[in-house]
Amino acid sequence: MEKKHLGKTVLLIALSATLLGGTLPAQAAEIHPNEVTAIQPREIGVAIMNCRLSISSGGNASCFGDVSMSAGYDSEITLALQRSTNGRTWSNVASWSGSGSETLTKSRFVTSGYDYRCKLTVKVYNSSGEYVITYSQYSDTISY
Repeated sequence: MEKKHLGKTVLLIALSATLLGGTLPAQAAEIHPNEVTAIQPREIGVAIMNCRLSISSGGNASCFGDVSMSAGYDSEITLALQRSTNGRTWSNVASWSGSGSETLTKSRFVTSGYDYRCKLTVKVYNSSGEYVITYSQYSDTISY
């Protein structure tokens, strides 16, 4: 009986020592005024990227894609309306293209019985016209 209590006591002491004595002091990076610091953006070359879908009660699906590029970058934009029967496999119903900083709002009538979403794809190019990276964003899925 005493072995049970001894084991629990040792475990409690070890846990307390770990929690109380095992903490490390926090350190913060120091930034000095007028010092150049590098900040990594979340997306290279893209300032804004937004994709939305709405479907009216009559079946008019409106895809909205908004892209704003950072200075010194260009883009090829593709906005696609996609549909699925199972939520895993998607196929394009329609697609539209643009470039640079652009807002695309496109509509198409859809058939009931499917899940729909919009896919916004942005291929980023630097000021020399060299391909940099591709980003994709999806709207919410709407069952119609």
